[in-house]
Amino acid sequence: LESDDIDEGDWVGRVRALKKSFNKVSEKLVASEKARKEEQKQSEKRMNNLETKLDETQKTLETKLDESKETQKTLETKLDEAAKENKEVKDMLRILCGNFSADEKRDRLLNE
Repeated sequence: LESDDIDEGDWVGRVRALKKSFNKVSEKLVASEKARKEEQKQSEKRMNNLETKLDETQKTLETKLDESKETQKTLETKLDEAAKENKEVKDMLRILCGNFSADEKRDRLLNE
């Protein structure tokens, strides 16, 4: 097209229309970028919350595991004590029933 084919009014109208169209596209791009940044910010916030909850859960589980280990140690100690008492009772019964030799009876009674 030659510049003579289009009058000046058409050019001004086309330029204004292009400028208006460009402004709309620019506004949409700015809004889209703003929305993307906000979504990214919200995603990071959700991820941080999940990480915090995960850390808290892990600490709770570690605490419960430590408590379970302590309980297990206590129960093992009580079991050992009960086994020792059980052996002592059995030994006494054997002494009373005469299943030990005289020397074993004497040694047992002297040790008590």
